[in-house]
Amino acid sequence: MSKWSESAVLQSIKSPTSEAYETQIHAPEITFIGAQKQPDFATADITFYPEKEVIEGHAQVRVVFGMRRKGSVAGCQVSDGVLKRGALIRVLRGGEPVHVGPMASLRRFKDDVREVASGYECGVGVEGFSDFQENDVLESFRMSTGK
Repeated sequence: MSKWSESAVLQSIKSPTSEAYETQIHAPEITFIGAQKQPDFATADITFYPEKEVIEGHAQVRVVFGMRRKGSVAGCQVSDGVLKRGALIRVLRGGEPVHVGPMASLRRFKDDVREVASGYECGVGVEGFSDFQENDVLESFRMSTGK
């Protein structure tokens, strides 16, 4: 058997044109050196954890404020947990989800705040939704990956 009879296939994952290129190398010693220095990714134990929802808090809509440029803002009282800026909001009406979207604004007494704890009142705007009604429930959640 000649020393050029074995071959290896190297594949580029990133390229300027975002295409994969294959190159045939007919040098078994290069393959051997590469195998010694690189871990074996084909047998590596890679575990993927699915994303799951983590409920952070609930708030009940007490009054709806109409805003000129932003549509409407829900005046709420946080019933449990905490509402945090940047969280995802699920608007529930009669227990059924009406809209899911990111929180656009979170305010207390005209001040932007990072979070509002249970028992306090606040104003909440939801991106892409302005059809709030009294007694709607706003459920704050985030997506988490992990065990």
